[in-house]
Amino acid sequence: MVNCSRILLIFVNLIILIIGICAIGMSWYVLSHSTNLPAELQFLQGAKIVTFAGLVLGAFLFVIGLTGGFGAAVQNVTLLKTYIFILSLVVTLQLAVGIYIAVMNEEKVLLEVWKKMDEVSIDVVQSQMNCCGFNSTSEYSPGSVPDSCIDPDSEQLYDVSCYTRLWDLINDNLLTSSIAVSVVFLIEVFAILFAGRNVKHIKNRISYTKGIKTAWEL
Repeated sequence: MVNCSRILLIFVNLIILIIGICAIGMSWYVLSHSTNLPAELQFLQGAKIVTFAGLVLGAFLFVIGLTGGFGAAVQNVTLLKTYIFILSLVVTLQLAVGIYIAVMNEEKVLLEVWKKMDEVSIDVVQSQMNCCGFNSTSEYSPGSVPDSCIDPDSEQLYDVSCYTRLWDLINDNLLTSSIAVSVVFLIEVFAILFAGRNVKHIKNRISYTKGIKTAWEL
């Protein structure tokens, strides 16, 4: 059972390590390239706070995966305890963020993100989601309406707000996102339990070895 939990712990942290590397790579690519980016990445480039958050998250996942995986592989108590501590903080933070999102007004959250986006990102959202303005087209004064607000086929302004489109997108993917978050949360909890079991096994083995050595010396 111990060997099984050790292998699972190494496997889970290998996945975490890969995800962290991918997040770092994508964030760095977006930050270092200013042209010829796909629409989705243009959005990330404009929303710098999202891109930097992805970079920090990737680095954090890299450290967690490396610490947990290497600690399980070499059966190092210090590394595994550090891993348990860091992952416990992550789980606590996730719970706090979840509660915050649950009690916060969703419009305020989306509006804060919208305000931090630059014009390029806003244009990408408006043209890709066929919407105009966060709440309505009245946010633009006459003559200042961007081309991204205009339907290229009818040459009319989009009459749907981007808040409506974004909220519909969130609702459409709410079940999938909830399942994904729940699975990740459970994996983290089991990883903590597996790491704790490994630490206990290592300590028992050390105590047993010391006991045999002491008995032999006597």
